[in-house]
Amino acid sequence: MTKTQLRKLENMLTSLNDTLKYLNKESLVICTTSLPTLKSFYNDEGLGLTPMEKFVGSELVYLYTIKSDLKSMIEEEKNKQSKKKIHN
Repeated sequence: MTKTQLRKLENMLTSLNDTLKYLNKESLVICTTSLPTLKSFYNDEGLGLTPMEKFVGSELVYLYTIKSDLKSMIEEEKNKQSKKKIHN
């Protein structure tokens, strides 16, 4: 992997961290139009919305898996590159 490719992966990880930080804001509510619950409400357009857990029982949890995998890839590549420097 080139240094440019590694830098792109690092930038992707930074963007992913920023995204996760945004999604975790308490002021942000993610809703679904699925079956109503006690927490359901209607928006101004009359659409029934049900707030959902952000990272439990939804595909959003995969963002943390991606973050972990990406971080591991970056660390692995940095280790490879540092070993090459030592041997050269």
